[in-house]
Amino acid sequence: MWLDAGIFASHIGNESAASLTNPTLTRSIMAENTPYYQTGVKLTYDAGKKWLFSLLLLNGWQNIQETPANNNKPVCTQILYRPNATTEINYSTFIGNEKPDSAKQWRYFNHFYITSHLSKKVYVSAAFDYGLQQKFQDKVHYDKWFGTSVILKYKFLPKFSTSLRGEYYSDPSQVIVSTNLPYGTQVFGTSLNLDFAPYPSSLIRVEGKFYNAQDKIFSTQAGYTNQAFIMTVDFIVSF
Repeated sequence: MWLDAGIFASHIGNESAASLTNPTLTRSIMAENTPYYQTGVKLTYDAGKKWLFSLLLLNGWQNIQETPANNNKPVCTQILYRPNATTEINYSTFIGNEKPDSAKQWRYFNHFYITSHLSKKVYVSAAFDYGLQQKFQDKVHYDKWFGTSVILKYKFLPKFSTSLRGEYYSDPSQVIVSTNLPYGTQVFGTSLNLDFAPYPSSLIRVEGKFYNAQDKIFSTQAGYTNQAFIMTVDFIVSF
């Protein structure tokens, strides 16, 4: 058992902020819209090789400082299960209020993922988010959002691998992502990566990514569109 206090990595998500450790160059939409980091206190109990439990008291949803005039500390949990050496199953929660006390809106968020190295060459992960937040000054009705992603990575040569991702993110009430458009953020995305690792601590990555949204949320030189194609090239060195 140990206690962490200060700023630490988020207990939500299976995609790291460090691209080198991720199967894809860029993070999924759902990962980009959950915290990278958190500030507070975390109590962790390691129950052996298979189970790990955490209880957190935080300053908020990716907050260094607490929201002004907010005296509510979010309470969060994490349960991590490793049935074997190659598989990880996780369930994380967040319960808190991100508004001032005078306009309190409770947020209830759930995150689930499973990752597995099926062999030395094949890695797969699946994740699902589901959140609810009270409507303004309404303790009965809730706005809802969710996201999901599936990633398959295949190492076809000792230094070469490819990753395919499919994802969907839906936030029609614009709780997390504000667009000021009728359908909010409802986006389907797919991406394909090609990675070359000349050395264990370096990586050259190329990614093509396609988005298709319900509303015209992507900016172009000609205006706004509901579709976008993005090509990204990255060279990463870790030391």
